[in-house]
Amino acid sequence: MMPHTHGSEASRPTRLSELSAAYSPEFIAEVMRLIEPWYHGYFRCEVRGLENIPSSPAFLVGIHNGGGVVEIPLFLYAWYMRFGLSRPLLGLAHQAVFKFPWVKDLLPKIGAVPAAPDVARKILAAGKDLAVFPGGDWEAGRPTSERTRIDFAGRKGFVRTALQAGVPVVPIVITGAHETGIILSRGTELAKALGLDRTERMKAFPLWVFPPILPSKITIEVLGPIHLAEELAGIEDEEEKLARGYALVTTRMQQKMDELYRARAGFLG
Repeated sequence: MMPHTHGSEASRPTRLSELSAAYSPEFIAEVMRLIEPWYHGYFRCEVRGLENIPSSPAFLVGIHNGGGVVEIPLFLYAWYMRFGLSRPLLGLAHQAVFKFPWVKDLLPKIGAVPAAPDVARKILAAGKDLAVFPGGDWEAGRPTSERTRIDFAGRKGFVRTALQAGVPVVPIVITGAHETGIILSRGTELAKALGLDRTERMKAFPLWVFPPILPSKITIEVLGPIHLAEELAGIEDEEEKLARGYALVTTRMQQKMDELYRARAGFLG
């Protein structure tokens, strides 16, 4: 799961309520019009498997690529074209993004909420759809040479959340988004030197050759729901259950990712 936000437990429900209320169908409609030519033209985006998304609450678990700059708006476009603006998709976002004055005002309008396990549980308990990217900044900043590998950094919080909320995990596999830029290194040492690992809970500060602007074809596939409670039935040890659930989800996602990469026609697809 994404890192905890700063602040007391008591303050989070208020922030969640405020941020959820900030969701704006009118703003998203405007954003959709801006995304449309990029979706169909520049990135030649193809989204498959939306029929696998169950009724609310849907708990979507995705792969993070290329700083997360491109894939999220493209998937939101596909989501709202399929389900309409009356079914908002909330998403856990790293605490750091809410520190930028203009960003912190815009992101809640499209459904971004501060990343924390208790926030995720409250959203799902309220019957709302939620998307999480467990790999966070670590996975989003992986070098281009590692682009074909899923790397959630061993973060198993999404498994715990799914089991506690009693909802299946719906994996989202993405290829092509990491090819929109060239990353030489995660920049872990730089993140540490800048103190970002302490102040912002960021383990990576990617070193880019090109920012995420290359016209790569992006393919997104939603896999069938994984019912962890059923798949892990009979396992009593909590840590074993989390480890087995993590391995189950990431293995199925990696298999699909390998399949999608075999189908790509060159670096830019």
